[in-house]
Amino acid sequence: MAEAALCFNAGLFFEAHEHLEHCWATQPRGPMKRFLQGIIQISVGFHHAHAGNYEGAINQLAKGLEKTAGVTGELLGLNCDAFLPKVAGAREAIVKGGRTKMRSIPLAEIPRMPVRE
Repeated sequence: MAEAALCFNAGLFFEAHEHLEHCWATQPRGPMKRFLQGIIQISVGFHHAHAGNYEGAINQLAKGLEKTAGVTGELLGLNCDAFLPKVAGAREAIVKGGRTKMRSIPLAEIPRMPVRE
């Protein structure tokens, strides 16, 4: 998670996705695999947001938030209480702005992934 967070926080969302996918692939079905898939989808969602792709951003962020719903505290070093509400807020801001006002979301407006190293 720490390597994925370094990439994510640098705006390297595809690379963050790749780090997480390796971990996800080794997990058996269950809550941890679902959580990792959700964080992967959040990373992909912000990739789309940074590229100005409205549909990709809102859809992937929604999928990721749904898979991480109810997760609290720290998981794999990620402070979910600090991160997930900010992800939800960022998605809401994109939806509120609407498709016609969609622009490339600057990295400064994308929540940072807070992890314990």
